[in-house]
Amino acid sequence: MSSLAMEVEATLSSLDPPTAAKFERLIRDAVELVRPAARNPAILDNSYFDSVIGAFSDVEFARPAQGELPSAKTW
Repeated sequence: MSSLAMEVEATLSSLDPPTAAKFERLIRDAVELVRPAARNPAILDNSYFDSVIGAFSDVEFARPAQGELPSAKTW
């Protein structure tokens, strides 16, 4: 057990139950804060864009004619 873990354990055992619960919650929040966040698969990260840059560089895109806008009545 590390010295930090022993210090936390000693502190927890010396506190009254409500204060110990608050202290434990703080420790859990700190651990959650420093853990790497789970990656959301619905969000693309920069490595995706780096992998597709230039993928369509040899394809020529041409926008077809869109036609005229319909006329609207003047107010």
